[in-house]
Amino acid sequence: MDAPNLQLIDDQIRQHLHACTLDSKCIDLAFHWLEAQPAPHLKGLVAERFIAELYRGLGYLVRLTSPGPDGGADLLLYDREHPDRVAVIVQCKAHAKPLGLRQIASEYEILEREAAPTHHCKHFRLVSLRGFVKGAAERFESFKLALVGPKQLRDMMSGYNPASTQVPAALNLLPHNLTALGRTKLGLVHHQRVGLEAATGTGKNHIIQPLCERFTGPVLFLCPSTEGRVQQEARCRHPNTTHWTYCRLREEAKLNRLLADTYELVILDELPHTGAPVTESGLSQLLNLNPSAKVVSLCADPVRHLDGMRNMMAELRIHPVHLLPLDQAIARKILPAPTIIAGLYDFDDTAKQLEQLEQQLPNPDEVPDLPSETARELRTLKGRLHSAKLDWQRSAGVEQVFADHIPNLTGKFIVFCETIDHLVQLRGQLHMWYHKASQLKPSTRTLCQIQEIHSGLDTATRRQQRRAFLDAKPDTGLHLLLSVDMLSESVHLPDLSGVIMLRCTSSPSKALQQLGRCLSCSSTDSTPLVLDLVNNLDNLSESVPLGKIQQAVDEHESLRAELGMQADPEPVQIRSVNLIQPVKDLIAATKKQAQKADFWRMLGLLRDFQKESGSKRPDNDEEYRGYPLGMWCTQLRLLYRQNRLATELDPKQLKALHNIDFCWSVEDDIWQRNYQVARDFHQIHGHLVLLGALHKYNKDLSHWLDKQRSRRSEGTLSSERCRLLDLIDMQWNREGIDIERYGVEIKDYIAKYGPPDNPTVIHKGAPVGMACWLINQLHHRNELSHNGRQAASDYGFNFEAFTQRELQNVERTHRYLQQASTPFIRYEAVDDEGWPVGVYLAFWRYSDRKNLLSPEVRRALAHYGILKSRPRTISELIQLYTEYREVFPDRTVPPGNFYTACGYQLCARIRHWRMSYENGRLGRSIEQRIAPTGMLDGVRPRR
Repeated sequence: MDAPNLQLIDDQIRQHLHACTLDSKCIDLAFHWLEAQPAPHLKGLVAERFIAELYRGLGYLVRLTSPGPDGGADLLLYDREHPDRVAVIVQCKAHAKPLGLRQIASEYEILEREAAPTHHCKHFRLVSLRGFVKGAAERFESFKLALVGPKQLRDMMSGYNPASTQVPAALNLLPHNLTALGRTKLGLVHHQRVGLEAATGTGKNHIIQPLCERFTGPVLFLCPSTEGRVQQEARCRHPNTTHWTYCRLREEAKLNRLLADTYELVILDELPHTGAPVTESGLSQLLNLNPSAKVVSLCADPVRHLDGMRNMMAELRIHPVHLLPLDQAIARKILPAPTIIAGLYDFDDTAKQLEQLEQQLPNPDEVPDLPSETARELRTLKGRLHSAKLDWQRSAGVEQVFADHIPNLTGKFIVFCETIDHLVQLRGQLHMWYHKASQLKPSTRTLCQIQEIHSGLDTATRRQQRRAFLDAKPDTGLHLLLSVDMLSESVHLPDLSGVIMLRCTSSPSKALQQLGRCLSCSSTDSTPLVLDLVNNLDNLSESVPLGKIQQAVDEHESLRAELGMQADPEPVQIRSVNLIQPVKDLIAATKKQAQKADFWRMLGLLRDFQKESGSKRPDNDEEYRGYPLGMWCTQLRLLYRQNRLATELDPKQLKALHNIDFCWSVEDDIWQRNYQVARDFHQIHGHLVLLGALHKYNKDLSHWLDKQRSRRSEGTLSSERCRLLDLIDMQWNREGIDIERYGVEIKDYIAKYGPPDNPTVIHKGAPVGMACWLINQLHHRNELSHNGRQAASDYGFNFEAFTQRELQNVERTHRYLQQASTPFIRYEAVDDEGWPVGVYLAFWRYSDRKNLLSPEVRRALAHYGILKSRPRTISELIQLYTEYREVFPDRTVPPGNFYTACGYQLCARIRHWRMSYENGRLGRSIEQRIAPTGMLDGVRPRR
């Protein structure tokens, strides 16, 4: 077989590609020419050379691999800025049918296992002239593989330029950012505002340039800091794009320089900043002036964790189109897996805590009934605490961390501090830590250079410090850049060895952003170092969600298995070292054993208390021999109600509580005490009927018995308690007891004062209990049985006579109101015979509201219109007030003892309105309606 003429093939390829730039129809001709190659091996060869020439015309340096086994690498693409490093490995396929999922998976495995180690590159592109089966892009978006089909090839062919030296921004994107760009473009077709949420370091800002190129109109890019703006201006050179900080936007809004319909696209970088008070007003004005502008937001986390957990995507009605959290980014090897060292940088508080624990740990010989194993553990812990206090700072200090975990004490690290004052305080300590670490490594001879960048410095100084850090060589010494929060967002620094987080508090979003400074998708071959140092044990928390990362790794492995792929040859592994967790465990174990010893001490005190007082239960706040015994018992009862006794106490402790008959329910204990009082009373008197003097001197017992009757009628008294009360002859019928209790008093009262006309005029000398009971019965609030009514009648208690007298009183009130010259009645008002009309009017209004009127009296009052419906609307109240002012023109507010004919106390509502008006809480509509009537005269609202 004759060897193909490669020169002729290359000339034909260039002709076809050049024609594609002149006429889009020539693209179809180029595809047809590729498909028409006579031999399969020639077809593959031509396709490889065609794709190679196409990438050259798009700005790449391209090398075709040698014929034969190539480990899947047909083409090697190089970036012109780094010609010595392979940027992308390309595999070309000229099959007659679209590639299936199994074929794609097989090709990816070959690239991953063979081509990647050979060429030291882990970014792949699979080019297929016939494309891929439906859904292939979605299934493989979790891998470092970009699928290039006919659609993408057509776009590339239209941009072919053999003289090009600059790769198009969209073509230079890594696969995960290419996916983000595609989703953003699709989202903007269906939504006005879309958002991308991707972990810091994944390079989401790289999609801005190709995104801006889709728009012909002006684009506004907003970011938090000047450094971020300068960096983005260098990265995105779109001519129609304006770059502002959020502070610049605020100033432009203050000066009213924002114009309507100015921008076609608004990009919001670091979205949570839009919720800051200094930003919200300016952004709101911008979006209102540009209602048709598309909005794209970029952030690692849209939630403002320290501002009420506000989700800025939800507040700005932004539709999320892409999500790539930190755990997914590490599991998919977009970001490198870090080495995490957790420790302390301030030991004073912890040293004091260890010393206090050692002093507070009880002496086993002084605790009675202490089990031998607990005593033995206490003695062991006391020795361990003493040893830990002496040597743990030596083994876990920052200088030891530097010496053990920073190779040769060299590298470039960002040091994040909480505040500027915190930064100034730690600046000298960093030098001291480095000096001590170098003494621990005598063979190390390097320098420690410290720069700082924060908002307290002017712009020129910040740029100078940043440039000095960028120019430093990692292998020449330890280079530290101290920052507060200016490097947390929007700013990216290359060649970082890691970050050092000196934390006082914990903000999840800030910690992850700071972590992202050393995790970059452009350096996944390195293993960044994260030193997570806090100032006390309580703040030691997991800055990296290791559990979620492991879960994401497992899910990624499951996806590989579904696609028929073998396990990842280089699985993700995060090395995590917690230097002070053993100390935390020691402190936790000490506290647990101290609680056990305290339990046995308090148990002995409770036993002594029961012997001395004869009571099983101390009060909640009661102390005994200087110990809070009552509070301790309350805490045990709380554990009992929460079903936590079995987890908090061991079997020996539970058995000891059972042996002393511990009171688990205060309510049960109180009931048993009262029941004992009732039983003692029954033993003395032979009954439980407390009348006369027995009731007077046993009111607490009488009240408790009444409560038991009420609970029995409500069905809340247990059958066991009912049985116990029946054993001491409990009388459950309250009616008979009441008649017996009050019968003699009622008889004496009627003999002395006569039948009462109304309960409100019962003589003040009447017993209080009898008067209250009489009121209830007269108004049918407590209906007596037939036998009860008969018994009450025997004492001179006549219901019918009382009803007739009340009906006569209604008629007398009606006659008085007809003769009165005003519809407003004083409480003290009486008729010509001295009968208290005002008292009855107020009483009937009260009785009507409480539903205490008998049906006969209610019908009579309604017949005469005495208790007609109260005014319900403002108009009715205004009409009533107008009538009042006609009668009393010199009085703005009616007195409290004035009632209308319907029994309405007019002053209450007017006083409420006047007070609300004075305090500035009166509604504007009500004020406008009542002010003309004079209700608010003389009231000045407070400022």
